[in-house]
Amino acid sequence: MASVADSIRTLFGAKLWLIKLSIMAALIVYPAYQMIANFDGWQSTMAYITYGLGTFYLGYLLLISHNLINEKPIILPGFFNPFKIFFVGLGAIIALGPMVLLMVYVGVCLNQILVNMAMPNYACITTVVFAEMFLLGILTVQMTLYTTKLNPFYAYHLIKILKTFLDFAFKAIPLFVILLLFSGVVLYPIGVLAEKMFSAQSMPFYFYISFCVTFLLIVSVMFYSQLCMENLVLFDIDDDDTVGDMMDKKLIKENDELKKEAKEREKILKAKAKKAKKSKK
Repeated sequence: MASVADSIRTLFGAKLWLIKLSIMAALIVYPAYQMIANFDGWQSTMAYITYGLGTFYLGYLLLISHNLINEKPIILPGFFNPFKIFFVGLGAIIALGPMVLLMVYVGVCLNQILVNMAMPNYACITTVVFAEMFLLGILTVQMTLYTTKLNPFYAYHLIKILKTFLDFAFKAIPLFVILLLFSGVVLYPIGVLAEKMFSAQSMPFYFYISFCVTFLLIVSVMFYSQLCMENLVLFDIDDDDTVGDMMDKKLIKENDELKKEAKEREKILKAKAKKAKKSKK
């Protein structure tokens, strides 16, 4: 069962995890801090640097998921091949960007329609949340398909999305809600502690917050990857197979392996029995 505690233990067990987290936090916080402190437009040099490092940051997170799902020996990747990490992030933008934009567009338009219809606030919020949760389920499956193979075009395989949506997405959404609540509970005391430790709007303050957020994001990615592994979405699903079919095939395969092991044990026991009889004679 996927759990936050297992994700945290996996992170703490990774080699040089503290150094790698610090590097990621520093990479994203410095250009973002400079862009906010000396804002010179969304098309300034510092803004483009922030976009590039943000893509690298996204690629690093999804590469962690890829390594964990595919059971690679190194969970947290090193920085010896930065171009690979950057292109993973770029592929994620291609794979997931359109759905994210669609979620924003649908949320804004649906809210505006409900407001024009003079619907109560609670009805507007509930309707928008349910619509966004449905799209989030599709986005989750797309993310799974992308992180498994790191192929952005694989995320648009509509047949796989439709076949895995009911089996995986509705299991993932409640757990993601729990994870978001957990993150909110953790982030609030972190922010209060940061304000008391460092002066607001200072570089150490932003680095501290960035490190904590990076830690939570990596734990979330590991949690998500465990969820993928449990629901078999990580396997190469044939076009004619659903996730249920894959589970049945896996159970059949496991039963066959158990039967083979039982037969081998029987052979060993029979051989030992024959030897025992010969020794008695």
